[in-house]
Amino acid sequence: MNVIPFRHHDRSKAVPPIVFVEMFEDIPEAPCRLRPEPIMSTLANCRILLDHARSAGWPLGFVVAAERARRNVHGGLPWIDGFRPQRTDMVFETTENSCYSSEAFADAMTDAGNCYLIAGFSGECIGLATLVEASRHGHDVGLIEDAVHSEPLSGCDAFESHRALVAVASSHAKILSAKGWLEIAGTPHSELEVFDDDQ
Repeated sequence: MNVIPFRHHDRSKAVPPIVFVEMFEDIPEAPCRLRPEPIMSTLANCRILLDHARSAGWPLGFVVAAERARRNVHGGLPWIDGFRPQRTDMVFETTENSCYSSEAFADAMTDAGNCYLIAGFSGECIGLATLVEASRHGHDVGLIEDAVHSEPLSGCDAFESHRALVAVASSHAKILSAKGWLEIAGTPHSELEVFDDDQ
């Protein structure tokens, strides 16, 4: 077992938040709709994470670009079914690609214990930009690789693009699976913030 600590996590805090990115009906856009397998797999794993977190009372965050949030207020951009934030959830409106462009985001993740996990859409854009910036704030991040969707990069299909995202992200985050996280979250192991690389 290769143990990798989340160095800064305050063990007095609860299970680190799962932050869902861009969970709207128009994400992802064509041409990915022609190849829905990655999208449906991502959504299935996001739902598993969301349902488990809700039943366990774990903290949840939702990130949306400010422009999308304004469209949502006017009824033009519905949340994916089941992913509408509840009153107890954190919601962050961003002005640039990184989640840290929300002034409240960094403070909230610090208050949550200096670590969090990312799931959802726009992995190649918002997700990666956030992971790169996290170290500047002293935050440790887990990327739930099978609950993150990446739009195809130029010359690559969705699967190749996702593999590239995970490869780059591994320099900035701990890569883990939805199942791997759920197996240890809320246990003594998660309080020590240890993860098995094989998960």
